[in-house]
Amino acid sequence: MAYEYIYGSDTVEEGTRKINQNFLQVPVAENVLTEANNYADTVGTTTLNSAKSYADTVGTNTLNSAKSYADTVGTTTLNSAKTYANTTFSNPNLLINGDFQIWQKGESFNAAGYTADRWRNAQANTAVTKIQHSQEGLCSKFAIKLTKTKDNGGNIYLHQALEDYKTILKGKTLTVSFWAIGIGGFSGYFGVQIGNTNGTTFNLTNKWTKYQYTVKGVDTSAETDIRRRGVFFYSLGANQPQTGQGLAITEVKLEYGEVATPFVPRMYAEELAMCQRYYYNPLFVGGGYPYLAELCTTTNGGAFVMKFPVSMRAVPTLTGDFSSLYIKNNAGTATAVTTIKRGDGTTQAVGATVTVNATFTANQFYYLQYRSSCPNYKTLAFDAEIY
Repeated sequence: MAYEYIYGSDTVEEGTRKINQNFLQVPVAENVLTEANNYADTVGTTTLNSAKSYADTVGTNTLNSAKSYADTVGTTTLNSAKTYANTTFSNPNLLINGDFQIWQKGESFNAAGYTADRWRNAQANTAVTKIQHSQEGLCSKFAIKLTKTKDNGGNIYLHQALEDYKTILKGKTLTVSFWAIGIGGFSGYFGVQIGNTNGTTFNLTNKWTKYQYTVKGVDTSAETDIRRRGVFFYSLGANQPQTGQGLAITEVKLEYGEVATPFVPRMYAEELAMCQRYYYNPLFVGGGYPYLAELCTTTNGGAFVMKFPVSMRAVPTLTGDFSSLYIKNNAGTATAVTTIKRGDGTTQAVGATVTVNATFTANQFYYLQYRSSCPNYKTLAFDAEIY
């Protein structure tokens, strides 16, 4: 809108008229406000809608991208963390002699009972032997082999009972891992159980394979069955191995948590000392050399004190056939032992009396000696195993 101005030559009247005329041409405020509102509404709504649309599109894309990134990176990171943890860190093994390197009782058995240290064959008609395997990548070179000696002669049962098993197992989350292989063509189902909780089964093959099983909230209610006081391996009735068939196991590990961490073998001396808490064979390392030089005899026997290298679990039972034991004097005269009886003792040492048929000079020192090829596994031992 153009305004006209008055110059000095015009009259006052004319000037007033022009002023009034200019004033009338000023837009009405209401119209201006309405147009402004309309404009603002149109522009504002369009801008807002555009902004919302843009925000929704970009936001959704950003959120989806973020989720995708988080899922990818998170999963990758988690998997990497698990892989790193599984291959770098190792939990302690709650079992003893899981790599079967200690065999104080012997290296072959044909009856139910304890075999490799801390491991018990709970089934007859089963031959148990110590073997060496050639599987690469394992820390242990030894394994326990269980073979049936009779068709339909029962299943294979192998277990290790834990001392203070309730404290160790009850209500805990535990994982057992092990390597196993079928022997003699046996490829049937093979199971493992922790405590009294229902176990799981695996289908064995003719190749060494690693297996693992996790139990949350282990049950220890069946206190009367020793097989439920630790780890229990078994074949199933419908798939029991026949004569010459069986399996071998090594690197058995029981640990807290849901992850099977790497098996780390103990040093031989450490593993042996742990086994000697439950069973001590003084001839296992000593061989045929004299090992008791403080035998003070009467005319037909004597007494000695056996000190144990570690404190045993309980005052042990003296076992052995004694048929290859002799007592010998300083002149070298050796006489076969007739009997040995354990006397009083503790978990650290026990006394025993020895009887012979020959006549000795009383109150002199003699040697208790083993004569035969060494090592000897059954002549003299002290047993504090869990039964």
